[in-house]
Formats: sequence, C-alpha cells, structure tokens
Amino acid sequence: MGLFITTAPTIITPANATLSNVTVSTTSAVILAANPDRQRFTIWNNAGRHVFVAFAATATTTAFSIDMPNNSLYESDLNDYSGVVSAITSAGSGPVRVTEITI
Repeated sequence: MGLFITTAPTIITPANATLSNVTVSTTSAVILAANPDRQRFTIWNNAGRHVFVAFAATATTTAFSIDMPNNSLYESDLNDYSGVVSAITSAGSGPVRVTEITI
C-alpha cells in the first residue's frame, strides 16, 4: 500500500461587499458584470412587480434563469457563478438591490 500525502485546502474568506440599486425595466439590463473574484451575490426584488433574472448578458420574459416575485430574495451559492447577470420586467420599472461579495 502506498503512502498518501494530502494538504489542507486553502480557504479564501470573502473580504468585500459592493451594494448597488439597479432600475430594471422592460429593456434587459445588466445588474452584475462578470467578475472572477465573485464569491456570492444576492438580489432583492423591490420593483413592485416580477423581475426575470438571467445568468447571461440578456434576459427576456421567456428566456430567464429565475422568476422573482416582488419582495423576494435570491442568494447564490458560494462560488456558484461569476458571469454576467441581467434582468428585465414584463411591464413598468423598479429597483432591485444587488450585493456582490468578492475576495
């Protein structure tokens, strides 16, 4: 039987949080730019209507990743996704609150 040597994984603790308010309307808007240092992000829908979020450069009301009702929260998993995130509404406009946590 051979000898196995293992090392403990390096744990990187997120150190920064960037908060932003983004107005979402019937035209797709980027709410988070791609960021390789992203560890996690949250989106709070305060738009007064459904917001459709896509893990892509463009969101539509028929091609989206998450359908967020008003007053709902999405919280990504740790190290889940570092690409661009966009959002759109089916009518009207309103704010979403975005927090990006990075190393």
